[in-house]
Amino acid sequence: MVARLALAEAGIATTSRLLDIHLAKQQLSDAYRALNPHMTVPTLRGPDLLLTDSSEILAFAAARAGAAWADADPTLAPAIGDAVQGHYAISIETLTFSKLLTARPWLRPLVARLLSGLSRQLEQRAAHTAVDPAALVMHNLQQLVSHLERKREHPALRHRRWEHPQLICTLGSDQTWHCCSSGGFWRSLSFIDRATTVDVIESEAQARELGSGLGLFHTLISDLPVETLADPLEGFHVTPLYLEAYRRALATAAAPGDDASRFCMAFIREREGLASLLEDAKQRGDLPLRPIHGDPKINNVMLDRSSGRAVALIDLDTVKPGLVHTDIGDCLRSCCNRLGEETTDLEAVRFDLTLAEAILEGYLAEAGPLLSAAELQLLPDAARLIAFELGLRFFTDHLNGNVYFKAQHPQHNLQRALVQFRLTASIEAQMGALRRLVQRLSGTCRVGGAPAGPWPS
Repeated sequence: MVARLALAEAGIATTSRLLDIHLAKQQLSDAYRALNPHMTVPTLRGPDLLLTDSSEILAFAAARAGAAWADADPTLAPAIGDAVQGHYAISIETLTFSKLLTARPWLRPLVARLLSGLSRQLEQRAAHTAVDPAALVMHNLQQLVSHLERKREHPALRHRRWEHPQLICTLGSDQTWHCCSSGGFWRSLSFIDRATTVDVIESEAQARELGSGLGLFHTLISDLPVETLADPLEGFHVTPLYLEAYRRALATAAAPGDDASRFCMAFIREREGLASLLEDAKQRGDLPLRPIHGDPKINNVMLDRSSGRAVALIDLDTVKPGLVHTDIGDCLRSCCNRLGEETTDLEAVRFDLTLAEAILEGYLAEAGPLLSAAELQLLPDAARLIAFELGLRFFTDHLNGNVYFKAQHPQHNLQRALVQFRLTASIEAQMGALRRLVQRLSGTCRVGGAPAGPWPS
């Protein structure tokens, strides 16, 4: 099965012949003996070629496929090699019991225990040979950097400074990372000079540049094929999965007795139907997968120290296939709360529509032509959903004992959740105005794709 699949995936034409090796024992026939004197299966034979093991055929197919296979990527090849070795570590003879059990049914209880032990072995091997997320991150970074290098003459860059972190190879090699003897993973990236970041927006002009930077980044990577990117953060920004995690935490945690926790629980309960909004739209085909940054919050956009213009996006470890709505929603969420995530002044938390207008104006001026009308319609919903999602994650971590987000005190993630839920409520109160804003701004840019239906009120 593995050998046939490998040959097909590599595009190697073969003539197949199936053998009954169990009852008819056709591998012992004179015809097959002439083809393969070892009388083993599977066999791949050609001019000056005789391969009698599926692992050999797999290696042959990978070599013939060349750069079309992931094995050719030096960042993934070691992990793939480990996975292949793990696949072949337990022989087929060990796993095949049908003939034995037919002849000796009294062995069935023993075999059941044996299979249980083998299952544990396979699980251990799977955990040991799983692809290291760090390798996937580096693979994506290499794909991204190579793509951006080819974009230096892009028309959008003719009259502005734009940079991206460069991967620095280790001494005497073309390797862009190093694993030390203690298991640590190390890499170096180039420094972006004469640039800074901010944690709170200082002006509408700055907000416009933050949106422009994200829009330019999306434009430059829009034709990076998503199939060339790995997903090192499976489930990231998939809100229904965070809702499931919250329900598990709620079921196992001690019943919260404080008013703040009860508020959070009620807030989530009233908005559970919101969680699948983007995923449902993706399933309908309204939202395509695109390359995304994954975490374009306010301080991941670098601004030129002199001009104040956006010059780079940093913290690229989260680059992956995804929905641009999670990027735009996170940018709006983090930028349009002037008090920031750590404020304790809950009553003053609000979504600043003026800043949202500036951000979206900058973003759509750069990336508006990428988006279909259906995608544009869901931008306001994305801002609301990502704020809700982060509040959900903060509160779940509070219930779990603050095991994911770093907390300065036991109530820290509860406080953070309250901030995001207040922000969500503020977006909801201005949803009509935000929809009209996006509709007006989208009318100033060329929109891609087919037209959508009427805008929601």
